[in-house]
Amino acid sequence: MEYALKLPDPVNVEGAEPSQFSWTEETPKRKAPSHRESLTKSSKTDADVGTEELSVETALLHGDAQATPEAIENTPPVDPEVNLVQSLLERIAFLEQQVSSCEEKISRLEKENAVLLQCQFSLDKIKDDNAAILFYTGFPNYETLMSFYRYVEPKLQKMQYWKGEKHLKANQPYQEKDKNKPGPSRKVSHLDEFLLVLMRLKAGLFVQDLADRFGISTSLVSRIWHMDKFALSGIK
Repeated sequence: MEYALKLPDPVNVEGAEPSQFSWTEETPKRKAPSHRESLTKSSKTDADVGTEELSVETALLHGDAQATPEAIENTPPVDPEVNLVQSLLERIAFLEQQVSSCEEKISRLEKENAVLLQCQFSLDKIKDDNAAILFYTGFPNYETLMSFYRYVEPKLQKMQYWKGEKHLKANQPYQEKDKNKPGPSRKVSHLDEFLLVLMRLKAGLFVQDLADRFGISTSLVSRIWHMDKFALSGIK
């Protein structure tokens, strides 16, 4: 409990001097300080909290941060099904891109193949032209040519390409009955090989010319020529 000395009011007496000075006046008391919050306390919005949780989760998934208790506590639980669905969606998108790329490649190759087939000489291009059939093969028309081909076809299918006498074998497994020749498909059909030989016999075309017409190498033309000529020579 505090006590203050209260002086009586000064009395105006003639000839008297004032006895109250500035240092004798009562000083007002200071109010007690009020409670204030610390200015250093951080405040976070909902967006900041969400961003922090997402950053912690991403770091933990990629192994870029240590799994501290604070990070684990602040990281929301991840549903395994959500991760599986996301992984499958990414896989589907990748496969769709691969399929699209393959379809474009197939389309391009089909166009290139069509161009090559148009440039390649074949019997289909002259079968309706009797004059061309007669000029290139010596047969009067397509029907007569095909009748003769069907007669020699079984023998042509079993013939070996000529690679020299030392590589020639008396018998091959595919030359037996009901056996097909193994290996990759032929670059030229049996019918076009037959046509090639007839064109060389009748029109006297050179090996290089025939190679360019049929889109094959000169060495293959030579092997076809020797093989079919040998087969035709034995026909009676």
